[in-house]
Amino acid sequence: MNFDVRFWCGWRNLLGLIFIVVGLASCRSNERTEPAGVTSPGPGLSNSATSGQVSGELQTLPAGYESGEMSWYTVKTNGGTTTASGEPLRDGVKTAAHRTLPFGTMVEVENTLNQRTTVVKITDRGPHVDGRIIDVSMATAQELGFAERGVAPCRIRVLR
Repeated sequence: MNFDVRFWCGWRNLLGLIFIVVGLASCRSNERTEPAGVTSPGPGLSNSATSGQVSGELQTLPAGYESGEMSWYTVKTNGGTTTASGEPLRDGVKTAAHRTLPFGTMVEVENTLNQRTTVVKITDRGPHVDGRIIDVSMATAQELGFAERGVAPCRIRVLR
């Protein structure tokens, strides 16, 4: 069987073009538009976390805020003592994991059940469970009063 090289090169070029077009289309589909009255959440925070339903109305959070659920993690549950930033994970230090905020970012975390707040440093990536926006160290969970529950509603604010 004799194959024409020009035929196969043409198909490869066509497939490459299709992949490029699909890739560009998927980039455009990830752009988000915000409803009227919803402010941008600021750098590193997702737009989807800025609004929530409160009494059937759209809740608007100021720029730099994000709300959702938080959970805690420890050296044991993390499977090791090194974070994604390379810093050691210690249960007694107030640190946290966030999906997108830069390492070293200082964040104020509020437990919205009891209004306790504390400041943590982002040193890791996570949480790796849908619906959660931040994983905090055990020391932070104890300070915020939800260590026994494991998960609590929260609001976070980027400080710097």
